[in-house]
Amino acid sequence: MLLVSFSFVKMAPAFPLKVATINVRGLAEKRKQSQLYRLVTERYIDVLAVQETKVDDDEATSSMVQRFASRFYVVVSHAVGTTAGCILFVKKLPGLQVNAHFSCAAGRCAVLDFTLNNTEWRVVCVYAPNKVEERALFFHSLEQRLSEARQLMLLGDFNCVLSAHDKTSSRGFRDQSTDVLTRIVEQWELEDVAECVKCDSAVKYTRYEGPSYARLDRIYVSVDILLQCTSYNVVPVSFSDHCLVQCSIGITKRSHSFSWETWKLNNRLLQDEQFNLTVKAEIAKLDPGKNLYIWQQWELCKETLKLKAIERATCIRQDEKRKEKELKAILEKLLKHEYRAPGKWIDDIRKVKQKIEQLDVERYRGAIVRARAEDTAAGEMPSKRALCLEKARAENEPYTRNRMGRFCIN
Repeated sequence: MLLVSFSFVKMAPAFPLKVATINVRGLAEKRKQSQLYRLVTERYIDVLAVQETKVDDDEATSSMVQRFASRFYVVVSHAVGTTAGCILFVKKLPGLQVNAHFSCAAGRCAVLDFTLNNTEWRVVCVYAPNKVEERALFFHSLEQRLSEARQLMLLGDFNCVLSAHDKTSSRGFRDQSTDVLTRIVEQWELEDVAECVKCDSAVKYTRYEGPSYARLDRIYVSVDILLQCTSYNVVPVSFSDHCLVQCSIGITKRSHSFSWETWKLNNRLLQDEQFNLTVKAEIAKLDPGKNLYIWQQWELCKETLKLKAIERATCIRQDEKRKEKELKAILEKLLKHEYRAPGKWIDDIRKVKQKIEQLDVERYRGAIVRARAEDTAAGEMPSKRALCLEKARAENEPYTRNRMGRFCIN
């Protein structure tokens, strides 16, 4: 195994990329799709491999990738019934040219060839079977999808480990499939990023189920680009029992841009007591007896209220981010303690994940509200069931209608 100390290595990266893989345990649900999209955008991921989508028909697949299609090239390997299913997302970066793609009929492999900054890449998304014999055959067939002429990235859920320290159970890890995978890794000069780059997070294992933990989700890269790997992270998520595994190739600099002109009022702000008091106070200042016309005062009042709304919304958003950040930090600490004493902290981990899920539920409800008036932006469209529930609720609520000229006001 190649070991590198990056403290003494300084290289100018030619192809900055953020690469990640995650097993989602089903991606048919709209809210989970929204959660995944938010995770991808918040962490600025350029290449994402997704396993176990459990989506097989074309209509559901089209809906599943809709929110990603404007920003990413997408390769889909359909599930077989409710089993397997893979998706490979590659961001539409400037200068990136797609050369070829492949998806297997079993829903366990997706491949994309592209060129970026004069570098030829082949990315292979893997979801290996659970049974040893099937997994060994799968790894044998996988070898024909690799290429010597391109820089390789082999990532996904391998459903096995190649080292005893990558799992907590006392059972042996060597079998027919691990022998095949070990040979592939050595023959194609691939390196496990986790073995060569220091992990920035306290979480080590990528899959946890009861008292058993393992590093099933991995990222292998060609030796030639290993020195360009600058970071490695294992990020727990609330919507799967697998973690997001992410690494950076090269140093990526991201600019955070914000435009005041595109700011819109959040409906939740209207429920904030402090903001409502501010609105009432500003409206009370309107006085027809002043030197300014009432319409001029009203325009000034609207400008003032907009600034107050932006200020208050920013404070509320910061509080939400702080709360979410604290919950995620607690989750990481609990997982770290759980590795040392398997089974002791399971209930606490479940409760923290439920709290994080509740924050996502509130965000998704906001998307439903925005969908009442017009089509939402990509990635925010609620499910048909949610819209039907909203319609039923609106029909059952009592309301009055007053007519003012040609307009009706509820």
